[in-house]
Amino acid sequence: MKTWTEDATAHMERYLRQVRVLLEGGGADAHEVVEDLRNHILQQGEVSAQIAIATDEAKRILAQVGAPDEVAQLWTQMGVGSEGEGWSEANSSRPSGQPGSRKRWVILGVVAVGLLVLFPLTLILLWFGVRVASYRPPETQVAQDGYSEALYELPSGWFQAGSNRDGYETGTARGVAGIPGDAYFMRSKVANPPGFSTVMREMPADAYRGKWITLDGTIKTEMNPGKAQMWLRIDGPSNTTLGFDNMNNRPIDGRTDASPYAISLQVPQEAVRVAYGVLATGAGTTWFGPLALTATDGEQAATRRRMEDHAAEQVGILPSGWIQVGSNIPGYESGTARAVDGISGDAIFMRSKVANPEGFSTVMKEIPAGALRGKRVTLTGSIKTAMNPGKAQMWMRIDGADNAVLGFDNMDDRPIVGTKAAALCTISLDVPQEAVRISYGVLASGSGTTWFSPLELAAGAASQSEPASGTPSGLSRDAHWSNRASAKFARVQDVEAKP
Repeated sequence: MKTWTEDATAHMERYLRQVRVLLEGGGADAHEVVEDLRNHILQQGEVSAQIAIATDEAKRILAQVGAPDEVAQLWTQMGVGSEGEGWSEANSSRPSGQPGSRKRWVILGVVAVGLLVLFPLTLILLWFGVRVASYRPPETQVAQDGYSEALYELPSGWFQAGSNRDGYETGTARGVAGIPGDAYFMRSKVANPPGFSTVMREMPADAYRGKWITLDGTIKTEMNPGKAQMWLRIDGPSNTTLGFDNMNNRPIDGRTDASPYAISLQVPQEAVRVAYGVLATGAGTTWFGPLALTATDGEQAATRRRMEDHAAEQVGILPSGWIQVGSNIPGYESGTARAVDGISGDAIFMRSKVANPEGFSTVMKEIPAGALRGKRVTLTGSIKTAMNPGKAQMWMRIDGADNAVLGFDNMDDRPIVGTKAAALCTISLDVPQEAVRISYGVLASGSGTTWFSPLELAAGAASQSEPASGTPSGLSRDAHWSNRASAKFARVQDVEAKP
C-alpha cells in the first residue's frame, strides 16, 4: 500500500470531515458513506503514478472525486448510504471521462421523476441544502467568546511528532486568553493516552555555533491528568545530542494560565542541527504562542534563573560535548548539579535507577589527538561518591587508527569504593605520534550516586623517568570497556523526551 505524507493525509481527512458534515445535514448515513469514500480515495492513490502520495497528488485525486458539496448532494438525493453499495466513479457527480453505467442513469431518472411528482419534497430538500451550505465545518467553527480553531493546520516548518501522534490532534487557534495572535494547540483524543505528542521544528545550527541560544514561549494548559514541557535540543554529527533541556524537572502540570517560559543552551562548534518545540503527555489541551529563538555571545539570565529557581539538579542535562554511554545506559540517570560539597561550581552526576544494576554507565567526552601527539597528558578531577554497594573510576583512553587502543587507565587498581568525600584524582598517559583520538570520563558501577567536577586535561613534555599511570598492557584489567566498539552510544534522555 502506498504511503501518504502527513500533509496529504491531513488534506484528505479535512475533505472527508466536510463531506460528513454535509451528509449529516442531508440525512444520509454519513459514517458508511465516508468510509466507502475513504476506501475509494485510497484505491485511487494505489493506481497513481506517484511512488508516495504528496499533497499535490492528494488534491488531484480529490478533485477527480468531486467537491465535498457535490459528493454530499449526490448521495443525499440518491438516498445511498444504508444500502452498502460502496463508492465508485460511476456514482460520482463529476465526469470521469468515461460513459456512465446504465444503473446510474436509471437511478438519476427515478430521482428526476420523483422531484417532478413530489414537488413539496423537492422544496424540503432545497431548504436542507440552504442550511447545509451555511454550516461552518468544525475545523473553523467560531465559539461565542471569539475563540476559534483550525484543526491540523500548522505554520510552514512545524510538524507533529512523538511516540503517540494518533492520540492527539493539533492545529492553530485564535482568541486564547493570555496569548495574542495565533497560538498552536495539542489536544488528547482519548482519556489518558499513552506516550506523548509534540509540535516541533528544526533548523541548521550554522548561525548559532559558538553562541548561547534562548528559546522563549508562552504556554497555557488544561491537562487533567497531564503535563506540558517546552524543549530545546542541539544535535551533532551522527545524531549525537550535544545539549538538551525538556523541562523534565519543572513540567507544567494540570491547569495553568498562560505564562512565559525560557530555556538557554550553548551551541558547540560541531553542532549540526537545532530542534525545539512543546510536548504534551496525558489528557487535556495545551496551547502555546509562537516560540522565539534568539542568540547571544554570553549565557542568558534565563538559564541562571532556571538553575537557581529549580533545585540543585538538572536531570538529563550535560555540558556541551559530554555524553552518557556504557553497557547499561537505562540503568543510570545523569545530569548536572550545584552546591555539591567539595566541588566548586557545577558538577556532573550519575545515579543508579534500580538497586544493584548490572554493567556500568559513564559520562565521557572525546577530542582529536592533534597537537597533543608526542606529549604526556594529565587528567585531573574531583570525585565524590555515595555508592552502596558500588564504585566509581575516572578513566582516559588514547585511540589510534582502526580504533586501536594505544594507552588506557581506568583506575581499576585504585577504584573509589563506597561513600567518599570529594577528592582529587589524577591520570597521566603518553600520547604516541600515531594517536587519533583521546577519550576520558568517569564511570560508575553498582548502586548509588557519583558526582565529579568538570575534568581538566593538561599537556606537558613526555617523561622518561616518571612512568605514566596506564599502558596498553593494562587493558586486560577491563577488556569489555577498553574495546571501544562495545561502548553503546545513546542520546541523553530522548524527548520524553525526543520526537
